[in-house]
Amino acid sequence: MSVHEAGARTPFLTLPELRLAGGHLSWPEKTAGADTLTVDGLSLTMRRAEDGRLGPMPWSPGDAGQAATPHVALAAGPAPWSAVLGKLLLRKAKIQVEDHAIHEPARLELTPVDLTVEGVSSQAGASFPFTLAAALSAGGQIKAEGKVSALPALGLEAKLAVSDLPVATAQPYVHDWARVDIRDGRLAVEGDLTYSASDGLAVSGKGEVRALAVAEQGGDTPLVSWESLGVDHYDYRQSANELRISQITVAAPYLRLQVAANQTTNFNHLMVARAAPVPSASAPASVPASPPVVSVGRVVVAGGKADYGDASLPLPFSAHITNLQGEVAALTTTATSSSRLALRGQVGDFGQVTVQGRLVPFDPGRNTHVNLLFRNVEFPELSPYTVKFAGRRIAQGRLDVDLHYEVDGGRLDGTNRVVIRDIKLGDRVDVPGALDLPLDLAIALLKDDEGKINVDLPVSGNINDPHFDIGSVIRAAAADLLTNLVTAPFRALAALFDGADADTLDHIDFAPGRADLAPPEQEKIVHLAQALGARPHLALGIPGVVAPDADKARLQRDALDARMAQALGDHYTLEGQRQFLEALFSERLGADQLPALRQSFTRTPEGPPASTAKTLPAPAAVSAPALDEPGYVAALRRRIAKTEPVDDQALAALAQARAAAVVTALKQRLPALDEKRIAVRPAVTAQVGEDRLIPLKLDATSAGE
Repeated sequence: MSVHEAGARTPFLTLPELRLAGGHLSWPEKTAGADTLTVDGLSLTMRRAEDGRLGPMPWSPGDAGQAATPHVALAAGPAPWSAVLGKLLLRKAKIQVEDHAIHEPARLELTPVDLTVEGVSSQAGASFPFTLAAALSAGGQIKAEGKVSALPALGLEAKLAVSDLPVATAQPYVHDWARVDIRDGRLAVEGDLTYSASDGLAVSGKGEVRALAVAEQGGDTPLVSWESLGVDHYDYRQSANELRISQITVAAPYLRLQVAANQTTNFNHLMVARAAPVPSASAPASVPASPPVVSVGRVVVAGGKADYGDASLPLPFSAHITNLQGEVAALTTTATSSSRLALRGQVGDFGQVTVQGRLVPFDPGRNTHVNLLFRNVEFPELSPYTVKFAGRRIAQGRLDVDLHYEVDGGRLDGTNRVVIRDIKLGDRVDVPGALDLPLDLAIALLKDDEGKINVDLPVSGNINDPHFDIGSVIRAAAADLLTNLVTAPFRALAALFDGADADTLDHIDFAPGRADLAPPEQEKIVHLAQALGARPHLALGIPGVVAPDADKARLQRDALDARMAQALGDHYTLEGQRQFLEALFSERLGADQLPALRQSFTRTPEGPPASTAKTLPAPAAVSAPALDEPGYVAALRRRIAKTEPVDDQALAALAQARAAAVVTALKQRLPALDEKRIAVRPAVTAQVGEDRLIPLKLDATSAGE
């Protein structure tokens, strides 16, 4: 038997042989059935037309197929007939599916298809065990086993197994949105499948895609590939419109990313621009279905590789990353929670890259915190970037980069910490737009005695601004750094010698009221003297410095202590100090204020318990008041010190004494120092720091000024 579509010569349904065995009919019981129904060699061709309609469907020909079938309410009447079939056998069937609704028509053939259904019945709620085995002509097997029900609604419970299915089967659909060719790849899936009219489809299980290789269309070089991508467990619920995956493990993945001369990537031209569908005038507008919410517990990467190339630079650049491994955890398409990143890999022969942090994958501007670290990367390989930036090649050197970026609400705040070791500049290259800076001087100021350069480049901006470019921001920050460096070299000088603190070398600290150099400041003098010796064109400006309030208070206390020490001589006891200070207090502040001050440091001890007091003699019942003599003497000293005379001339002398102390110490460390390279400047005022010290700020200038 064959069935043709109207006007078609080739049948879409062929039934070479159909056998019914053990049939029976009973009246008035109204039952009919058979033991077996066998269908051998069935051939069925299904097609999706360019307008998306499925066919051929002879039961709904022409435009009538678009009309909704009205629901007919059956009037109550005699009991309906019931039917049973012991077993349905579909053997060696062939099913062909053609899809013409995509740009490149797709064709899928299943053969042979073997289906067995047992215990088929028209009874409501009855379920029928079944087994299904099918093979794709392109390779791969599909097997299912379970039970199905038809009345009062379709229901299904089955175990599904797909093995060795070629991923290239999806090639025509991939071409609709990307210009890539699937060169290899095999899909395997195991799962439990259920369907009901109330809950829809539900599938759970595991799967794997092995040996995937995707290349640019018409090319042979892989674009994306992996040895295996395994899904540990997945759970899809149509009723919740949700797909949950516990873990995806990707073994030996590979990615090739190339930047063209026009600064587009190889992925830009791979994507196919798709026009929005034009709705039919006769068809009602439909609301597109929402994509399912997808969540992944984590993605584990092992043994990954990547190739990166940039042809947009004056000199071509390429980098090879190997041994990439790590994980991305807590992925979701809801864009409300952050995913964790932890990846590391090898760059070149001995370099390392590490990525850590968190971000919202589908909305990175919401909440992103990422650290990207490069260690021991060969700097000459980055010459294309230095040429574009500053017009110089890099002949030698290694690079460490620590990038930390935070994005919140589209606002980017980041730091770029760079360590360059053993750098040597190469040839100049004339590049339009490159910085015109004395890089040799900048490097000489930055490089320490171990051949290292440490640079911090903070960046910020709004990533939602269409004009924002992180590369331009970083280049601007580097340009500012180098520009400022040649005129303010103290940070570079601190890197010249071990132990020098870049944050403190530009000032010498003094204790209030003192002009002598403490041991930590003497160490700074050593480093400054070494810097002056190593940089013969460097000069220092040394101003006097004073913090009026703090210095005056200290000078007053020192003057009072000196006065008291001279007056008491060998009788510098606590009692002697009290008597001396009481006399001076009465003289300067008035004797009438002394009793109240003394009383504030006098304490009356608590007496003994009442029962004990009654039995004790009267003199022992109450103790005499006690004076807190150390506290009283300290209070006298504080009050009287404020009356010690210290004038502005004394403060000016202190300021100049501090400048002279620095000059003298430098000359002692560097006897051959030319006096023209040290300039004593007028005194300035300063604030006391958190360490309660007064900083004398040094000024670095050119010796020729």
